[in-house]
Amino acid sequence: MATISTTGNWAEALVYINEVLHFFPNDKSVDREIDSVIDKTDQAKWFCLRSGCHLNMGRLEEAKEDATIAVNKAPHTTEGYIRRAEAFEAMGDWDRARHDYALAMKVQPEIQHIVVHLMEQL
Repeated sequence: MATISTTGNWAEALVYINEVLHFFPNDKSVDREIDSVIDKTDQAKWFCLRSGCHLNMGRLEEAKEDATIAVNKAPHTTEGYIRRAEAFEAMGDWDRARHDYALAMKVQPEIQHIVVHLMEQL
C-alpha cells in the first residue's frame, strides 16, 4: 500500500493536514477555558507533520514556523525541537540546529544516542 511518505505527494498531505488543523481552535480566537480542554500534544503532532511536509517541499521558513508552533504547544516532547532543528539545518543555521537537538536531548535523555548521531552530521 502506497503512502504519502513513499509517494512523496507532500502537497496532498498538506491538504489533509490542514483539514485536521482546521478542527483545532485558533489560540487567538478561542476562549481559554475551551482551549485548555484541547490536547496540545495532539495539536503539536499535526504541526510537526505539516512542518515535515514543508521541509520536504523546500519551504524552510514554513517548516521552521510550524515546528516552533509545535514546540510552543508541547515543549515537553521532542518532535518539535527535532523538526525545527532539521529546518535550521536545511537553512544552514548549524548553531540553532545544534541548540534544538540539545533541547530535544534535555527533554528526553534516552534519545541521546540518536540526537548525538544527528549532531555529528552537522
